[in-house]
Amino acid sequence: MTNPLSYAVIRECQNPKCNLRFPDSYELDISINCPICGSAALIKETIDLTKDCRDINNWKPFREFTLILDNVRSVYNVGAIFRTAIGLGLNHVYLCGITPTPKHKQFNKTSLGAENFINWEKSLNCVEQCKSLKEIGYQLISIESTSESISLLNIKKVDLGDSKTAIIVGNEITGIDPKVLSLSDLVISIPITGKNKSFNVTTALGIALFHLGALSLI
Repeated sequence: MTNPLSYAVIRECQNPKCNLRFPDSYELDISINCPICGSAALIKETIDLTKDCRDINNWKPFREFTLILDNVRSVYNVGAIFRTAIGLGLNHVYLCGITPTPKHKQFNKTSLGAENFINWEKSLNCVEQCKSLKEIGYQLISIESTSESISLLNIKKVDLGDSKTAIIVGNEITGIDPKVLSLSDLVISIPITGKNKSFNVTTALGIALFHLGALSLI
């Protein structure tokens, strides 16, 4: 039987008044019922999920970056962060305070198995964890909007230390612990022009990691 992770299909509802088009796991059955109107939904396309189309020749893994999640409350955000981290070549995450771990039953919903390829540690106290990393030479960079934050657009390659760097994101409501901010070598904000005051923590981290990683290629 075909591995459902290897192939997927696109189905289309045969009811012209509905015409729903949607992805589905690979099945040998010719038809299933449309989830909207109940009419037959036939396979229109088959997608090979085993193809690797990544452009990895001109990009190096961000091995120098470690992540610290300070009381990120949503298991879905944490799972998505793991997927982002592994996609950018990171290999270690510290899960501090109430941050859920991969042991949570809903973790895989957004991580899609990324936890199997990245090292992680649970730490109950983010301040103590940050102190420990600073003692062994880590540069700490917090992603947070404060009155003294530096715009991500103004960060230069010279601002990134030669030693290992830990990138910190915080709670979706309260942000990063003030004591952790005071321990940070840099506090970086991401410019935002819309009506919202901030990005989702996963989105913000992805933007920051990609930008900071790209600086190493300059």
